[in-house]
Amino acid sequence: MRIGEVAEHLGVTTRTLRHYHRAGIVPEPARRDNGYRDYALRDVVLLMRAVRLAGLGLSLSEVADAMRDDDVRDLSAILRDLDDELCRQESEIRARRDTVRSLLNRVESSTDDSSSHDALLPDEAQSLFSSLQAHGAGTQSLEIDRQIMSTLPDQAVHAWATAMTDGGADPATAERMADIYRRFDDLGHGDASTRTDDPALRQLAHDLLAALPEPLRAQFHEAPESRPPLIDTIMDDLSPAQAMAIHHLLALRSSS
Repeated sequence: MRIGEVAEHLGVTTRTLRHYHRAGIVPEPARRDNGYRDYALRDVVLLMRAVRLAGLGLSLSEVADAMRDDDVRDLSAILRDLDDELCRQESEIRARRDTVRSLLNRVESSTDDSSSHDALLPDEAQSLFSSLQAHGAGTQSLEIDRQIMSTLPDQAVHAWATAMTDGGADPATAERMADIYRRFDDLGHGDASTRTDDPALRQLAHDLLAALPEPLRAQFHEAPESRPPLIDTIMDDLSPAQAMAIHHLLALRSSS
């Protein structure tokens, strides 16, 4: 048989068969006097095995090991390893599909843009933002926190939301947190947005730090004094007064 006939029979291209020969996976057949490869039945059988093994997902080096010395050696062990790997991938894919379906249900059942964005956050963060919003927290401040949380690993967001939820379990504490959000939002509107020398900005920074649960307050004081990641990007979207309030907050860390 000619290489084109073999390729058609096996459902692959002649380029694939030539690659198997060049890679040493299957030896080249004898050639006729005119230089063309002449595939015997044995050659076709070996190529069929190589094609099937590659189709199962084995790498070319694994196919070469299985075809070593024109024999299918250690094939049982190779296929067992492949089966284990496929089982692992199957489990990962199933878990990812479960996550995607859960997110899809959340997004499709959301009634506004904010809840749609929350769908990509861990459950603890979603519950926290819903609680703050129910207590009248400022919309802009909540959106800033949502955006910040969406850039962090789920584990970090989970820890933050859990600490905030535990700290705000008391209704009075939750209301105090929501009031801080509202006051921060107020600094983004009207004349208040430009009053960077207003003593209320420094007071807001103190109140914000005092409202944080102890674990988060300790993390704040223990953090390096260098500017936190994203802080400049965040402050670019704030009014001058809001940015100054954040500046006062960061100053409290370095003065602790």
